[in-house]
Formats: sequence, C-alpha cells, structure tokens
Amino acid sequence: MKFGLLVVLLASCLFLLVISNNDAHGFIEIKKYKVINSPDVCGEKLCSPLDEQKAKKGISTRDIKVCGNVPCGVKNETVGQSVSKKSSQLTLKIDSFFINERNFLLFKGQGWHNLHNVEIAITGQTFETSIRSKTGNDGNLYMPWPIPKSFADGTYSIFATDGIRSIEISVEIIANGNVSISAGKADRCNSTKTPINWSGCDLYGRVLTNVVLRMAKLKNANLPGATLENKDLSGADLTNANLKNANLDGAILVGADLSYSNMINAKVRGADLSNAKITYAKLYKTDFTKSNLSNVDFAGATLSYSNLSFADLKGANLENTGTWATNLNNCKNHPICGK
Repeated sequence: MKFGLLVVLLASCLFLLVISNNDAHGFIEIKKYKVINSPDVCGEKLCSPLDEQKAKKGISTRDIKVCGNVPCGVKNETVGQSVSKKSSQLTLKIDSFFINERNFLLFKGQGWHNLHNVEIAITGQTFETSIRSKTGNDGNLYMPWPIPKSFADGTYSIFATDGIRSIEISVEIIANGNVSISAGKADRCNSTKTPINWSGCDLYGRVLTNVVLRMAKLKNANLPGATLENKDLSGADLTNANLKNANLDGAILVGADLSYSNMINAKVRGADLSNAKITYAKLYKTDFTKSNLSNVDFAGATLSYSNLSFADLKGANLENTGTWATNLNNCKNHPICGK
C-alpha cells in the first residue's frame, strides 16, 4: 500500500490530507487541527516559549504537555495560595503562580459540561474583563490567565458560566510580587483568625468581647458604638476607622494607628495610648480623662470640646491641633497644661 501526504496550511487551521491507493479503490481522510498563536495561552494550557515558536511556524500546539498545574519545563515557578467554591458538585478553584517575572491566576474546576466554552468574568472596583476557556471531555476546567499590568489590588467578583450552570466567588487578590489570594471580603469579615484582618468591614453591632484584637487590621472599619472596654488593641491599624460613640475605656492602644479616625463622642477614659498615632483624627467631645497619652501624635487632629483632664501628655505632639474649649484641667507633663 502506498500513501501520499499533502499538508495544506490555510489561515489559522492545519489540514492533513491522507490519500490511500489500493488498486482501483481508495479513500480520503481529512483531519483538522486548530493552531493557536497566543503568547500566553494555547487552548486550555499555558504556552511555553518553545510552544509559541511552534505556533508561529504553523505547528499544532494541541499536544502541550503539563506537569502538575503548569507546563513542563517551566522554570522559576512560585505557587501561591488558593481559594475554591463548590456548588452541587460544580467547583471553581483559583490558584496563583509566578513564572518568568509574571503573575498568573489559574482557574480550575470540575463538574462543568464537557467540551463547553466557559466564560469567566473578573470584576473589581476599577477593573473588569472577561476570558474564555473550553472544558475537556471530562468536564474539567483549566485556564491560566496572565494578570495584566493594569490590574489593581482589591476584592474581585469571579463569575464563571458554561451557559448552563454558573458559580460565583469573591476573592481578594494582591498582585504585588507573588500573587496571594485570600477569602473574599464577605468571608474575611467573619473570620476570627489572628491577627484579625477586618479592614473595610462593617462591624456595626458585632460582639467583640472574646475576639483577639492585638495587631488587628481595622483600617476603614465601621465600628460606631463598639464596646471595646479594656480590650488589647496594641499595634492595631485603625486608620480612618469609624469609632464614633465607641467605648474604649481602659483599652490598651499602645502604638496603635488611629490616624484620620472618627472618635467623636467616644469614651477613652483610663486607657493607655502611649506612642499611638492619632493625626488628623476627629476627636470632638472625646473623653480621654486619666488616660496615658505620652508620646501620642495628635498633629492636625480636632480636640475641640474633648476632655483631657488628669491625662498624661508627656512628649505628646499637639502641633496644629485644634484645642478650642478643650478640658485640660489637671493634665500633666506638657506646656499646654500650664505646668
């Protein structure tokens, strides 16, 4: 039997024409292979430089080999954390890794319809994009995605659908250096894993009695009327936090950062705020009676009608601080006290 082989390259598709002669009878078999010339993704898998060279020469990239979660031969790989969600056997897992000075997210899943296109929408506050991949014969999803330079750190909604089923997951992504992924904001605001990370969380009405808040991240947190009496918040980041009407009597806030916070009408009596930073904070009618305010940086803060009676202000910085109608009776260790 003799075979003739004719290879025809047309547009982005490769046609393989096989002609078989068997005396007076014969047949023609035509096979079609898709050639993808993407610098980053070939089909469902990440292209290596070698695979990209092959693609540009018109050689099929359909047989790219994968070792574990990344293409074989990839060097300088750093794998990050992952987050996943399962819904009625439908799963979506997001891993992160770092290859050749570039960050990637890897979307993986099971339970999708086989050989279906899956659209993944990535939506953040200032960034939005949509990417597509195709499931395999087994319904598994595998989609590496190179994070663009325009991508900003933040909380993102990841919505994936194959047109029949869908799943949504919220994640926090930090793309500085190696990518790190943590649970989304909704999950994070309910987590009590220490050190606490409740930055930006709405904590109104939350019972915090048994929560460890030492070195907690509470930047931009909403804590109006919070009961934090005698709590250890030393080293905590409370920048721009809302602590209006909060009770911080006896609290330990050594070295805490309360810059730009709203502490209007808060009770901070008998507390230790030594070496704390409270610059540009709203301290209107805040009661600091008998508190340790040594070395506190109050620069730019508003202390109008606040109460600093019997407070220790040794080394405190009151530069550009509004102290109109401030109660300074019997405060000590500062020129403003008159002693």
